[in-house]
Amino acid sequence: MKNPSVKERRFLKAYLEGKSLAECAKYAGSKGKDNDSLKVIGHQILTRLNLSMEETLILHGLTDEVLAKKLQEGLEADRLYLASWKGKFMDERKAPDVPTRLKAVELIGRMKGLFIDRHELTGIQGGEIELVIKPARDRGETKKIDLDSD
Repeated sequence: MKNPSVKERRFLKAYLEGKSLAECAKYAGSKGKDNDSLKVIGHQILTRLNLSMEETLILHGLTDEVLAKKLQEGLEADRLYLASWKGKFMDERKAPDVPTRLKAVELIGRMKGLFIDRHELTGIQGGEIELVIKPARDRGETKKIDLDSD
């Protein structure tokens, strides 16, 4: 990120506090006719800043060290179970929070690029995919090729 102007720094301060784009633009000193025009100005400032995802995370305080610590907490997550009988509290037990731990493992795998997202392609209305080739000389004739045949 280049050196931001005073207006851009004020905009970022408001943006990191979770304010809307219109509120950020107004806080930064932009003059707009209404809320919609302030939103547009806010979007323009944000676009001009051209922040990468890494820069945005760092501005929010999410450094690699913080993220690693949060993932470690997820891997060690526990859930508290409370027991009652006839409306009276009787006991409490801690047990591993398996869904949270599994989600942390999945996030680590995704961050390390261990998973490959796969998508199934189908033709119209879920049917077969057809490859249609039209010869350059004769536009009227088409030839269908079955992609499944060996």
